[in-house]
Amino acid sequence: EVGAEYRKKTKMEAVKVDASLSLAMALINLFESRSIQEKRFKKKEVSDKLIKVLKTENPDAVLFDDYRTALYMNEVREHSDARCIYRSVNIEYTLMEQRSEEEGFLKKAYLKLQAGRLKRMEAQIWESADGVWSISDDDIREAGKQAWKTDKALHLPFSIECPDQIRSARDNSLFHLGSMDWEPNIRGILWFCHEVWPKIRKADEKMELHLGGRGIDHVSGISQMKGVTIHTEVPDAEEFCERFDMLIVPLFSGSGTRIKILQAMARGNLVISTPIGMRGISAAKNKHYLEADNGSEFAQRILEIAKDPEKKEVLKKAAQEFIRRVHDPDSVGEKLKDLLTQA
Repeated sequence: EVGAEYRKKTKMEAVKVDASLSLAMALINLFESRSIQEKRFKKKEVSDKLIKVLKTENPDAVLFDDYRTALYMNEVREHSDARCIYRSVNIEYTLMEQRSEEEGFLKKAYLKLQAGRLKRMEAQIWESADGVWSISDDDIREAGKQAWKTDKALHLPFSIECPDQIRSARDNSLFHLGSMDWEPNIRGILWFCHEVWPKIRKADEKMELHLGGRGIDHVSGISQMKGVTIHTEVPDAEEFCERFDMLIVPLFSGSGTRIKILQAMARGNLVISTPIGMRGISAAKNKHYLEADNGSEFAQRILEIAKDPEKKEVLKKAAQEFIRRVHDPDSVGEKLKDLLTQA
């Protein structure tokens, strides 16, 4: 699907592997010491391709994007003199720990076991890398609390460009776009639909809620709710989000940075989120976005801002200025170039 010209310029390589998780694999892994994630994502085919590339390209630095690729750091050490830089997009073990709290006894015990193994694996990655570029300041602080090696860790934010023109959206329409194969999204949307949405509709029957994303049609009990529209097919995510006014982020677990929030701010959507949803983003609540921690607060924030279009516009413009100041592609690119030169 990647164009030939782009492949030529980047020398992109691809390896097709099966990283699916089976019940048999999960059970066998109980008697192993390594994380199930390592078993899924460390593949000989990738190692062979990587070694071949290292021998022909002789890179100065190798950037490992996410822990799944950092599993191949030893290959880089053995077959090149390149500096190894880890791009941390999440503290992954915390996500598994959070998920375990919502499960029954057996699954909870299994996820706790895996979270411990993943924690040891991530700590080793942070220790082994010549540098760690974290997408979130919060994650660096969390790593420090766990006594991980953070002396070479730096915050390198996600970059995003604000569009020159913003399309006119349906006034006071709410939306959420996210994959429903991620458990925190499912729990958050079910909570919003059952705890928040009835309060909003009772106060204002004209309000609309639009939900899109892979698997949204499999989330039971929400498609028949009044005022809720399920978008099973979203061919263009940008166009979908531009049609609506306010992004809801009802998240109660997670790490890293929600890129969709930054994208929403950049294109002029107002964001209403839980504190965890905004984790890793240095925006100020009530200045760049609205924050709510429970169902009543969430409904109140939405209903109040819907009646105050002037304040809503002020928040939207302030959010865009925040994106231009902190996440501008040129300034982030310059920082990246400086870091690579230092590496």
